Amino acid sequence: MEIKALDNVYGNYCTVRPNFFDFLEADVSKIFGEKGAFIVFNIFNSQKEEDELYIEDIFRLVRSVISAYPNVYGFILGTNDIIITFPNYNFADIEKISYKVEANLNNRINTFENSHIQLNKFILQYDQEITSVEDFYELLFNNAIRLEENREVSRKKIKRIIHMFTNNIRNTLHSYKYANELAFIDDVSGISNHRAGKLFLSKLMEEHIENRKGFGIMFIDGDNLKRYNNISYDAGNQMIRNLSSIIKDSIRSEDKVFRWLSGDEFVVIVREIDELNTLKLAERVRRAVESKTKNYIYPTTISIGVTHYPSDGKTFNDVINRAEKANAYAKSIGKNRVIKWNVSMNE
Repeated sequence: MEIKALDNVYGNYCTVRPNFFDFLEADVSKIFGEKGAFIVFNIFNSQKEEDELYIEDIFRLVRSVISAYPNVYGFILGTNDIIITFPNYNFADIEKISYKVEANLNNRINTFENSHIQLNKFILQYDQEITSVEDFYELLFNNAIRLEENREVSRKKIKRIIHMFTNNIRNTLHSYKYANELAFIDDVSGISNHRAGKLFLSKLMEEHIENRKGFGIMFIDGDNLKRYNNISYDAGNQMIRNLSSIIKDSIRSEDKVFRWLSGDEFVVIVREIDELNTLKLAERVRRAVESKTKNYIYPTTISIGVTHYPSDGKTFNDVINRAEKANAYAKSIGKNRVIKWNVSMNE
């Protein structure tokens, strides 16, 4: 299962460890063909954190064995199910390869120290074309109940298939949530980042078309926070976290704070509020930072530029850029103050 062989199957989705995402995105007609067989290896009885590393090792071993055969594909479904597909192979060859894979896996598992990992194998031959992931799971279900004299065995097969499918979905959702956190959560402060802020702001603008409710924007920049970076990188990051917490504690529960593009920049979006109360809330945030940091090694202040939608701009860029200009003006006249944007700042 060389990487270059898989490129033709699912293009950019190819990874060193093809998973359930890759399986869903794969060209199913190619990985199953018009007939053939597939094997599901279930790694069970995992009891320790180290076993996760062993499972990775197991999949690498599977990949190394099947790489010797053309048009054989492998995926990890969930955390402990490995599926190998043999499109258009005859069953005699499939059994030989299956035996080789299983023997190598068992030999490898026996070398794991203090591990209780065990291996189950489920092999299914088919002679109809599989054109979708739905076809694949339907085939599994049908096989579990067809010509099965022992109902208890049939029930266990169905239960196992359902467990495999739901576990795959659960792990897919977990991966999605993790990817979402990487994309929209700032890793230093732990609050939402500028990507999330842009999406939230765009959503409010769309809602304004129907509800006609305005909102305020605060562009916040720390005054002289570089002194903490001069102490150490960790001290600078800790100050960012402290500042994030103070800002969050100073605004209303329905308001949102985002870490913006550079180190000590934040944007606060305050919903359903008029211009006057936006300024009052911004002043509350400014005072809170000044008060709560007065006993720090370096007492900290912030400058805040304020705009209001839609009176100060009809587009995303307008309201953000003008809030930033108001912030720059606040810094230019002495810092530690709240300034509302006005047209003269464009000059």
